[in-house]
Amino acid sequence: RSVLDAGNVGWWVPDASVEHFIPRDRQTLEYIRNYYELSGRTKQKLDPVHGPKLFGQPRWVVRKALSAEFMYRVNRLRGDPRAWIKPFCDAAYYWGMLSRVGS
Repeated sequence: RSVLDAGNVGWWVPDASVEHFIPRDRQTLEYIRNYYELSGRTKQKLDPVHGPKLFGQPRWVVRKALSAEFMYRVNRLRGDPRAWIKPFCDAAYYWGMLSRVGS
């Protein structure tokens, strides 16, 4: 995007292939949780959410965090990562948003 914004020209090459190297330390649940939590904190800092409060926190964000956490834990028991990874990431994101409220 920055190349195009600088006035340069780009071409779409649909058959191009790209390989990504992801280091082992970035393939852990701890890393993923931290990544999404920091994304939630950043979102709350740059574009704060508002609305009716529950324990001093935006009620809808509390609901989303609790719901995602519940779905993660239930689906984690079933063992299939395709079922639990999205709620895991969502829960971390919403908990990150809540950690920024009032800071």
